[in-house]
Amino acid sequence: MTDMNRVPITGGTGFLGSHHCDRLVERGDDVLGVNDFFTGSKRNVAHLLDHPYSELMRRDVTFQALRWSPRFALEDGLKETIAYFRRILAK
Repeated sequence: MTDMNRVPITGGTGFLGSHHCDRLVERGDDVLGVNDFFTGSKRNVAHLLDHPYSELMRRDVTFQALRWSPRFALEDGLKETIAYFRRILAK
């Protein structure tokens, strides 16, 4: 029996995802990074590639597995997300 958790991280090679993977591995969790490498890079997690508690999978989960495509361009989605949080913070 172990206290280790198996934790999947989508976007694990991106800026936020890679830092999240670092913290989880440091905590002792078994991390599975699932990525499409659209904005991320293996360089962000190069130090974890040989770590026994991390695994990197290249998958295009959005398009292939889920048969889903985005409704908005990435830039439009980011603008809407920023506007949403600005509205919340302004309250």
